[in-house]
Amino acid sequence: MDNEKQGDYVPNSHLSLSIPHPTQQNSQSYASITTKNQTSSKFPDKQQAVLFTSIDDVKIEDYLIALGSIVNPKDIIFASRISQNRICIYFSSKQLVDNFLKNYGSIKISNQILTARKLITPSQRIVLSGVCPSTSIPHSILEAELIKLGLNLLSPINFLKINASRPECPLLPHNEPTSSDIFTQRTEFTNTIGSNDESHQNISTTPVNKDGSVHSEKQNEENTESMKSFETVAQGTPTVSVKRQISQSTPPHEDLEKQPTLKIAKTKKIKPDKSIHDEMQPLQRMFEDNKNNLALKFNQTLNFFEAAPQNTNILDLLKTYTDNVPGFLNDLDTIYPQCSRKLKTKITNIKRKLHHQIYQPDKPTPMDNELLSSQESLNT
Repeated sequence: MDNEKQGDYVPNSHLSLSIPHPTQQNSQSYASITTKNQTSSKFPDKQQAVLFTSIDDVKIEDYLIALGSIVNPKDIIFASRISQNRICIYFSSKQLVDNFLKNYGSIKISNQILTARKLITPSQRIVLSGVCPSTSIPHSILEAELIKLGLNLLSPINFLKINASRPECPLLPHNEPTSSDIFTQRTEFTNTIGSNDESHQNISTTPVNKDGSVHSEKQNEENTESMKSFETVAQGTPTVSVKRQISQSTPPHEDLEKQPTLKIAKTKKIKPDKSIHDEMQPLQRMFEDNKNNLALKFNQTLNFFEAAPQNTNILDLLKTYTDNVPGFLNDLDTIYPQCSRKLKTKITNIKRKLHHQIYQPDKPTPMDNELLSSQESLNT
């Protein structure tokens, strides 16, 4: 007993062990193992990602080195090159993304300043379909209903416009029936909106086809009930066979040669081009709400966009409005998600020309068609 208390080896002691069977060790299935591994790992949210413009012949490692000098490298968890010439980098938390964009907002690589922006924009566009203009529902009532749902409105409600097929026709509001659009802060829920005022009609958002016809399940049920049921009587097959007699007359001669036909070339319809003023109009409210944070006002930005195509040195043109060139480039990234397809292309060309004239002033500025040929197609 004394030897046992002191931890010495006792030759007469016995130790019983339970050795599992080899089949019991492999009893866990592949699905249970993978599920256990997934629960232990954390997947980042899109709110934790930022985007940078991709530079040719620059590795992702250079982006991480430049970013690691500002934030802790351990807080950078993912990095990859994505479509539309962009670099996507995930941080360890959303708060770290907000602090980086607020305090820094850019990195410097190869003597170029690259402005960062969020992967998910804080605003989104809402289209209200089925709002007929004859009901005379003011926009203020619709805005009040949206505010009751907890939406933060960033712009006033505007009518959607359509392009007329002929140049002499003006831009008219939608007629199928009229739809309205508005920019709001991004949310995670969807609601149906109706007016409670007795002087206004409640509007239902029924899908409308391009030809103006409306299809609903109720109409299909009424048409089905109105149809009368009937029985189809099978006709008997005749058992007497009739042989066709040989014709004694000669069939008329048919000319097998095809006569040449004159093909008329179809003329391509040219759609009327929207002016830059119409493209910028939905952004006016956004400029007014953030006038203290933007380098240029709405009218100044509009005048700059109109004069930029006629000037070879748009950097000097921009300095006539403001000396804060990095701030203006940051403003272009801010308004970019809310722009139309045409305006996005114009903003991309302006940014490339400015970068070219800032960092490569000795080389000639590329033309717009050269920029478009090397640019990928933009998604709206």
